Amino acid sequence: MREPLLRAVTFLASNLLVLMALALGLSMDWRRSLVEFRRPVFWRGVVLALLVVPAWTIAIVKVLPLHPVVAGALLLMAFSPGVLLLVRVVRGQRGNVPLAMALSLTLTLAALLLLPLALRGLNALFPLTFRVPSAALFTAILPGVLLPLALGSALRWWRPGLARWLRPGADLLAKVALIASALVLLGLGVPRLRAVDGWALLAVFLMVCGGAFIGHMAGGPALEDRRTLAIAGAVGNPAIAMFVASVSYPEMNLLPIMAAFVLLRTLALLPYKRWSRHLEIRTTPRPPGPLLRSGPRLPV
Repeated sequence: MREPLLRAVTFLASNLLVLMALALGLSMDWRRSLVEFRRPVFWRGVVLALLVVPAWTIAIVKVLPLHPVVAGALLLMAFSPGVLLLVRVVRGQRGNVPLAMALSLTLTLAALLLLPLALRGLNALFPLTFRVPSAALFTAILPGVLLPLALGSALRWWRPGLARWLRPGADLLAKVALIASALVLLGLGVPRLRAVDGWALLAVFLMVCGGAFIGHMAGGPALEDRRTLAIAGAVGNPAIAMFVASVSYPEMNLLPIMAAFVLLRTLALLPYKRWSRHLEIRTTPRPPGPLLRSGPRLPV
């Protein structure tokens, strides 16, 4: 019983991106997302993810005395933009989902073009040897992300009734795969948390909370836009980062370290989520209470 269960969990976790991309394509309203491409907040989000967060992470790594492996993991996560999980987190936080969809697709495509060049810059600034051929990166992203996303979007456009029928099942499979991935991350990352020192914890906290704060401030007046950019500034792409790490250092088992970082990043983002909900409660106008009507006056 245990062996088939482990195989099922591993299968779901390894196909998480495919299932999430298919579910996202079936539910994506491209007309609403195309409107987001023309808004200034979208371009601020792109600059945030591609320039501001990497620069902020470089400053943290330069200042703090971090272990080279920890520093490399932080830099790799900061320079790996585009993640389908962004849409789910934004939806759960009541953010701007069409904006999150536009940012997720744009940053995923940007990773194909810019990540090899960015890795060369990192290797020049730090004693690292990150490398990933563009063809290998394209081969990893195309079948796992772009093709299922395009398939779901085409089915939604061509057969909207069938897409609506398939969407709940695809979304359920994506949720189950997400839970399976969380179990795998816990199994791999929790043992590594014991070896994490205080400097590494501080670096993760500064990177995540700093990225969320900058994104929140860049989101403009609308709270849903602020939430979306805050999450985009704090959430990198673990799949791309793990792929680059495995290609660059095949002799090292870096997967548990990356899993520990993802767990720490999730914990570090909790204060912003709580503060954002408190801000929503504080700024939402309360409905007027019932009018008090005075009854007939009693004779004295």
